[in-house]
Amino acid sequence: MTPGKTAAALYCAAVLAVQIWVSLDRPGYRVYYWPFVNYPMYSRSFEMGYQIRHPRLMLQPCDGSPTYELTARAARLTQYEFRDRVLRAAGLQPNRTHEASRRTRIELAAVAARSAPAPVCRMEIWLQLFRIGPDGLELPGTPWRPYVGWNVREGVIADSAWVRLPERGP
Repeated sequence: MTPGKTAAALYCAAVLAVQIWVSLDRPGYRVYYWPFVNYPMYSRSFEMGYQIRHPRLMLQPCDGSPTYELTARAARLTQYEFRDRVLRAAGLQPNRTHEASRRTRIELAAVAARSAPAPVCRMEIWLQLFRIGPDGLELPGTPWRPYVGWNVREGVIADSAWVRLPERGP
């Protein structure tokens, strides 16, 4: 084999090795090693009837203005980091303790204090459920519903526990 072919073969082998290492290192989607990422196509499949939760982090300003959504962009996080934190704060990630959820709520309160244009007094996580039907993902028939909420004071959680919110109208 010529030196050029050997170099090309070694380069291809190195690229494949890095992609395999990133894919098998830890489960879950991460963009830290981009362009070597653990693509969602390597994730597990979902069975019919499985529900996928789509979260939203809503902030209630102290001045009484309407509740608004804090987005991943406003929080200066990637979409995946932000979604993971919101689900952890709600206690919806598997193998998470109440203490881990509380720490994540504290982190989100600090992010909201940094990102929000006005002081925030209350944070709520709203969910919309998607269901896997016989023909794949079904469009959501359910509106956004408040799931959990907690009070915030000066960027710190004011109460130690979150409260599951009663369902309200659409």
